[in-house]
Amino acid sequence: MQANLIPFNTAIQQAGIKKTQAYQRIHAGTFPQPVRVGGRSLFVASEIQAWIAEQMANRGLRQIHARKAGVSK
Repeated sequence: MQANLIPFNTAIQQAGIKKTQAYQRIHAGTFPQPVRVGGRSLFVASEIQAWIAEQMANRGLRQIHARKAGVSK
Protein backbone atom coordinates (compact mmCIF):
# COMPACT_ATOMS: atom_id res chain seq x y z
CA MET A 1 0.00 0.00 0.00
CA GLN A 2 1.38 3.38 -0.98
CA ALA A 3 0.04 6.43 0.84
CA ASN A 4 0.11 9.86 -0.72
CA LEU A 5 1.96 12.00 1.84
CA ILE A 6 1.70 15.78 1.89
CA PRO A 7 3.68 18.39 3.85
CA PHE A 8 2.25 20.17 6.90
CA ASN A 9 1.65 23.47 5.08
CA THR A 10 -0.28 21.73 2.32
CA ALA A 11 -2.39 19.82 4.86
CA ILE A 12 -3.41 22.93 6.79
CA GLN A 13 -4.04 24.86 3.59
CA GLN A 14 -6.39 22.14 2.35
CA ALA A 15 -8.06 21.96 5.77
CA GLY A 16 -8.47 25.74 5.91
CA ILE A 17 -6.95 26.11 9.37
CA LYS A 18 -3.99 27.99 10.76
CA LYS A 19 -0.82 26.37 12.12
CA THR A 20 -1.75 27.06 15.75
CA GLN A 21 -5.18 25.52 15.26
CA ALA A 22 -3.62 22.47 13.62
CA TYR A 23 -1.19 21.95 16.50
CA GLN A 24 -4.00 22.31 19.04
CA ARG A 25 -6.23 19.87 17.17
CA ILE A 26 -3.42 17.34 16.68
CA HIS A 27 -2.69 17.49 20.41
CA ALA A 28 -6.42 17.12 21.21
CA GLY A 29 -6.75 14.20 18.82
CA THR A 30 -9.26 16.00 16.59
CA PHE A 31 -7.00 16.32 13.53
CA PRO A 32 -5.02 13.58 11.78
CA GLN A 33 -1.63 12.77 13.29
CA PRO A 34 1.42 13.42 11.12
CA VAL A 35 3.77 10.68 9.99
CA ARG A 36 7.44 11.33 10.69
CA VAL A 37 9.55 10.58 7.62
CA GLY A 38 13.20 11.57 7.58
CA GLY A 39 12.69 14.26 10.21
CA ARG A 40 9.71 15.77 8.42
CA SER A 41 6.09 15.75 9.51
CA LEU A 42 3.97 14.57 6.61
CA PHE A 43 0.27 13.87 6.50
CA VAL A 44 -1.64 11.13 4.74
CA ALA A 45 -3.63 13.01 2.11
CA SER A 46 -6.64 10.69 2.37
CA GLU A 47 -6.83 11.31 6.14
CA ILE A 48 -6.90 15.07 5.57
CA GLN A 49 -9.64 14.66 2.95
CA ALA A 50 -11.61 12.43 5.33
CA TRP A 51 -11.25 15.05 8.09
CA ILE A 52 -12.56 17.75 5.73
CA ALA A 53 -15.50 15.52 4.73
CA GLU A 54 -16.27 14.93 8.42
CA GLN A 55 -16.26 18.68 9.08
CA MET A 56 -18.66 19.19 6.18
CA ALA A 57 -20.97 16.43 7.43
CA ASN A 58 -20.96 17.86 10.96
CA ARG A 59 -21.70 21.36 9.66
CA GLY A 60 -25.37 20.49 9.27
CA LEU A 61 -25.51 19.01 12.77
CA ARG A 62 -24.00 22.17 14.29
CA GLN A 63 -26.59 24.32 12.49
CA ILE A 64 -29.43 22.15 13.77
CA HIS A 65 -28.11 22.28 17.36
CA ALA A 66 -27.67 26.05 17.11
CA ARG A 67 -31.27 26.50 15.95
CA LYS A 68 -32.56 24.32 18.79
CA ALA A 69 -30.54 26.40 21.27
CA GLY A 70 -31.96 29.62 19.81
CA VAL A 71 -28.71 30.77 18.21
CA SER A 72 -29.03 32.00 14.66
CA LYS A 73 -26.24 32.23 12.09
